[in-house]
Amino acid sequence: MQLPPTTTRGLTLCAVLCAVAAVLGALALVGAPATAAPDCRAHPNAHVCRTPTPTPTTPTPTLTTPSPSPTTTTTTGGGGIPVNHCTNPAYTIVGSASNPQNGVTLGGYYVSADTWNFANYPGSQETMSICNYDNWYATVNVRDTGDGAVKTYPNAHKDYSGPTVSSFSAITSVFAHTAPSTGAWDYAYDIWLNGLNYELMVWTQSAGRQAHVPGIPIVGSTVLGGISYTIHRTGSYIAYDMPSTLTSGNLDLLAIIRDAMSRGLVPSNATLTQLDYGVEVCDTGGVGTRFEVNNFSITSR
Repeated sequence: MQLPPTTTRGLTLCAVLCAVAAVLGALALVGAPATAAPDCRAHPNAHVCRTPTPTPTTPTPTLTTPSPSPTTTTTTGGGGIPVNHCTNPAYTIVGSASNPQNGVTLGGYYVSADTWNFANYPGSQETMSICNYDNWYATVNVRDTGDGAVKTYPNAHKDYSGPTVSSFSAITSVFAHTAPSTGAWDYAYDIWLNGLNYELMVWTQSAGRQAHVPGIPIVGSTVLGGISYTIHRTGSYIAYDMPSTLTSGNLDLLAIIRDAMSRGLVPSNATLTQLDYGVEVCDTGGVGTRFEVNNFSITSR
């Protein structure tokens, strides 16, 4: 959800900071009941220890008055996928540090600003303009301070109640997006497994210093459904990156999860928590920049 620097320097920094924080916390809590440590494994390239947040049970969206009939224009992308451009949004979601999971539920999906890292980057701005869960755009204004951290991951996602991955015979997803020509960002699926303990991302397009999962070690490669992937991993964070850009398509997500299982990257008895598609934004140069999602759906059985 939830969405790196060009070297492993950032990973080392995160590890050091987290270790220091853990020691200080232990000293402060001598004799006190043990508490869970913060999760540094999710988005380790962000230079912060964050605990990812699932969809809130009672979302608190900040919305405009819904338009009765949002307007779209449709073209056709690769693989014959419809590409829908939202031209008269029904909702406007304002992202903020105080309400990072601000969003709206539409058609069984939650569309979220997911400004999970805005608190660490004052002045960051985001507005989502939404026609539907599969047709929206985010205008994001964030500035890189030199650490290459992800500031936000505007996305649409579907939540699950923890079924085992092995109980599915199919999990496929249609996607399409329109990316800007500047900035540092990646369009990606974010798959949460075993609650929020394993994060498996599928990067479809990336740019700038965020291109191709920088700073995360490569542990393998594969071809699934005719698409090549380079596999990155650190701790419980795994990313399947497409070396060649794909802006629309129909992916077999179950095949990707099963491949990760076969490599021991995630447990063979993993359960499914959430499936997201959106864009991790690291830098727009301090300029409002438009990121579109033009199609998205999950089909499972």
